Amino acid sequence: MRAVELTLRSFDAYPPLGRRLAIDHTELLRRCPMALRPSLLAELSTFDWQFPAQQMEVESRLRVLEAEPSLPDLFSAINVPLSVGPGINWVNHPHLYLESLTAYLWSSHQMDRFREISSRFVQQLAAKIPPTTLSTHRLVMVVIGRDAQPSPYPLFERLRPHGQIFTNLQRERTGEVLLDALRKRAGETAAPYSHWYLDGGAPLKLIADEAAPIASLSYPGIAPINRKILSSMQQAFGQGRGPEVLRSHLSSLSPQALDAPMVTPDPRMQRFILSMLTEASGTQFFSTTFVQWTGREILRRAQPLTLLARFGPRQRQATFNRMVELARQANSPSDATSDLDAQGSLIDADMGAWYLYLEMMRLRFSESSRFFAWFEGQSQGILCAPGIVTGGTTTDRALTPAELSLVLAGTKTNT
Repeated sequence: MRAVELTLRSFDAYPPLGRRLAIDHTELLRRCPMALRPSLLAELSTFDWQFPAQQMEVESRLRVLEAEPSLPDLFSAINVPLSVGPGINWVNHPHLYLESLTAYLWSSHQMDRFREISSRFVQQLAAKIPPTTLSTHRLVMVVIGRDAQPSPYPLFERLRPHGQIFTNLQRERTGEVLLDALRKRAGETAAPYSHWYLDGGAPLKLIADEAAPIASLSYPGIAPINRKILSSMQQAFGQGRGPEVLRSHLSSLSPQALDAPMVTPDPRMQRFILSMLTEASGTQFFSTTFVQWTGREILRRAQPLTLLARFGPRQRQATFNRMVELARQANSPSDATSDLDAQGSLIDADMGAWYLYLEMMRLRFSESSRFFAWFEGQSQGILCAPGIVTGGTTTDRALTPAELSLVLAGTKTNT
């Protein structure tokens, strides 16, 4: 597309904040090669629904690109003809255009070159963005194995090199300590979307406190949205639509069409839930997959100070139609079905805890972050905290609730 086709009126369909930002940076967008421009437009077209941390990053990147014109010029080495994405309004639907662009890069054997340039672009861009600070250390807490029994499966094997395994935690009090840590940190630093509670089943009781806002999501709580999506998927497959067409169809659904306002009045949370259920694979059926995927996206997008993620038992794998039926049962308020697989879910959640740890370590200030995972109802857990514990170790020393609270709060320097 020619740069002159991008005008101030091109962004009329964008939400207010994104439209204003796009207008302010129209000249930059005109200068950007077509291999980069849709990615920037995709961020601007959804800007109003992004979390504050994302919005700050978008604005910082645009300022750097304005000051460093050589950075977007890196993508001039990628040839993108006018025939890519025929019939797609690449300004109003940049996400759809990016799908066609990806296919073209593969077919034209430019994907390796594109990845190389993208990696260099991201590195140089990040080096130009001024560093930020955190008011306190980041804390991620993961609860796994609800309703599961101890088994020979070795928990925390992937996390073990990075932390210390505790085998003598107080099983009756550890859950309370984690909830208390979440509440206390939310009360001390009450910035929106800075503290999260995520549950794959019926959530633990949280104290409602307007002075300590906690963003909360549970798998049963998103049932109205998920039922609509499952029905849409069934209808699409019944019409013989393939996975690519289905994905495009799901991405075009609005929060109102999926009853998202019934779940939350927050437009940001509505869009976030939709993306978790329409862009991910398996989140519509398996609660463990939902927690794993959503927890990672919370860390990546919201970059919170605190995340407490609790895995619940998922349904057993079955045929598509059977999984749809069981997913509807599992999402009911009673959360009761005879097809739940607690022991298999324990293994899934153990892997999910590892993925959450990896995502946490990708964020800035990971060297001061703390990660704690606990086998719910049992005495086994692991703490990953540089300078606090030695990786690859195990201790049977009792860690009292008071000591665990101090460790999570960052006021205890050794265990």
